[in-house]
Amino acid sequence: TACEQLKKPLTLGETNGLYQNLIVDDKQGLLYCVVNKAGSTSWVRVLLVSMGKYPNLEAIGPVYNQRRLRRLISYNSTERSYRLKNYVKFMVAREPLSRFVS
Repeated sequence: TACEQLKKPLTLGETNGLYQNLIVDDKQGLLYCVVNKAGSTSWVRVLLVSMGKYPNLEAIGPVYNQRRLRRLISYNSTERSYRLKNYVKFMVAREPLSRFVS
């Protein structure tokens, strides 16, 4: 079953893929998990402003610099563990039917 599959340990590749999707905001103590097609671009823009990378949302423009974001994969294992244990983690999901209709 799906639940039994979730109990299996992740491979290194799977773990790195997960870490790549987690944006770190050390200033606020946040980990944001990017979920495509669920408003992630808007949330990333809000985080960029809260991190002090841009003065306001209007200053970001239509395209933002991905290099201004720090992802969990860029930390060593000790630093990752600390952040995973101590930071507030959040993700935004979209209601499946509304996504299907749009």
